[in-house]
Amino acid sequence: MSDGPKQSGTDEILNPFRTAADIMNTNVETLNMDNTVKTCLKFMNRKNVRHAVIVERPEERGSQPTFVGIVSQRDVLRQTLPEKKQKGNDIIDPKALRQLLSVVVARKPISACPDTPIPDMIETMINNRINILPVLDGSKLAGIITTTDILRMYQTLDKHLCKLNPKIRKNMTLEQITPLCGENEAKNFTTLCQPAEKIMTTEIMYLEPGNAIGVAIEILSAEKFRHILIADEEQKLLGIISDRDVLKYLPFAGKRPTSMVSVFTDYLFKIKPNTINMAQPLEKLITTAVKHASPDTTCLEAVMTMMSRKINSLPIVDKDRRILGLITSTDLMRSLLDLYPDKNVDEQQTAN
Repeated sequence: MSDGPKQSGTDEILNPFRTAADIMNTNVETLNMDNTVKTCLKFMNRKNVRHAVIVERPEERGSQPTFVGIVSQRDVLRQTLPEKKQKGNDIIDPKALRQLLSVVVARKPISACPDTPIPDMIETMINNRINILPVLDGSKLAGIITTTDILRMYQTLDKHLCKLNPKIRKNMTLEQITPLCGENEAKNFTTLCQPAEKIMTTEIMYLEPGNAIGVAIEILSAEKFRHILIADEEQKLLGIISDRDVLKYLPFAGKRPTSMVSVFTDYLFKIKPNTINMAQPLEKLITTAVKHASPDTTCLEAVMTMMSRKINSLPIVDKDRRILGLITSTDLMRSLLDLYPDKNVDEQQTAN
């Protein structure tokens, strides 16, 4: 008697990764609405995280707290006084430190439910340029999913594929792998191990160290980029700056607008044109010790590097350090959708 139809390779490898409930983090520490920015900054530093989940705790004992929203690292970075930096230590604006999280929290953010299919969830995160997705069961917080949780799928899927097919080696081609395990599993394996040059972003923005910070702000705001590479006249990589580097250098932003803004940078980068910080050269902000990779670096290797260093982008350069492209967490997340045949993400909506 038959045990039923045999699963295809694609079905078998994706069994552990069907819905948000399969990968969400359920052990979520939260902050309250009446906590301060100072508390939030300490929480992020202590936990080494970039987001804090905010809840409202009911007065009635035994009742479940109500999910309110998310405070991101970007929301609190504009609390420093850059003109008073000493030996790399940021002096925090006392007024900013006393602010309650109720005035900076992003309320009712985009969310998922436990049975949201993983490809739908990935598309949501990419198209809305968000790095965290609360998972709600009604009004109750069931868990959270971050880009790190998505990228971790690479490692788990790779181990699962190798276990299913121990004869497969990383340097094999699709033609060599297919006879060993079939077409579907071979495509899955080559998706995980394809070179960075296949999925990297090639339309990237780079500036020179002498360019003003104001120029970077215009790019980060208008182009929806999150990273800008710093290069010399020959396009050789000198360093990188992120939107976080720039936000940290700007004056206190104040209260979050009550209405939703169309682009995530509109509120964060709002600044008076004559602000002195705008004219300062980018060399003040550049991270020069930049981890980079070659075009033949595999997606799996890129993921492992980015996760170990807690970075969201990896410049791709040639042997002379000339910039060829940039691979980001968004590029890697989009590549995972190839394992789900019916899914496609509008690339025009993405950001690096």
